[in-house]
Amino acid sequence: DYGDVSSRRAIRERLKCNSFKWFLDNVYPEKFIPDENVYAYGEVRNPASSFCFDTLGKDEKTRIEMGVFFCQGGASANQVFSLSHKDELRREDLCCTGHNTPGSSVIMEPCWEKSNQKWKHDRKTGAIIH
Repeated sequence: DYGDVSSRRAIRERLKCNSFKWFLDNVYPEKFIPDENVYAYGEVRNPASSFCFDTLGKDEKTRIEMGVFFCQGGASANQVFSLSHKDELRREDLCCTGHNTPGSSVIMEPCWEKSNQKWKHDRKTGAIIH
């Protein structure tokens, strides 16, 4: 319980403030919202092993190699991803980039709508396919 906020709401009404949604739509429209315009968001889990895709706490301001770690059931922000309507498996400004070379890793790098950043979810099998 955060208490009575009626005085704060009255100030917003008196000043004719816009909503935060308005700010995102009009001032910062390029901001990626993890649960908007996505098919799904959450863990990318291998049910056979209970391992999940994980950033392993690496600095996400750079290009990083993805890892796996025991699934934390949504408790770890390092394991939350979105599958966007543009077929990107992403977090904020970085997208998972796959390579068709055997043994290569999935890399998180800036989203540029490249073909190697396209992913699909197979509803029948539950698999995410690059």
